[in-house]
Amino acid sequence: MAENSNSSPSQPEVKRATGLSPMWALPILALLLGGWLMYKNISESGDHIRIHFPDAAGLSQAEPH
Repeated sequence: MAENSNSSPSQPEVKRATGLSPMWALPILALLLGGWLMYKNISESGDHIRIHFPDAAGLSQAEPH
């Protein structure tokens, strides 16, 4: 087994990936879904109404109506 001492070990070619990795699809999809759900929740919510009674006259805990 003779080795050729003049040849150097081959160097691997390193290539940098360009563009987005497919792994980014899930977080982007989650952000889009979360944004859509937030928009839907806000757009479908009705007006908030607060009623203030000066006292609790006529109300009792034992008689729900």
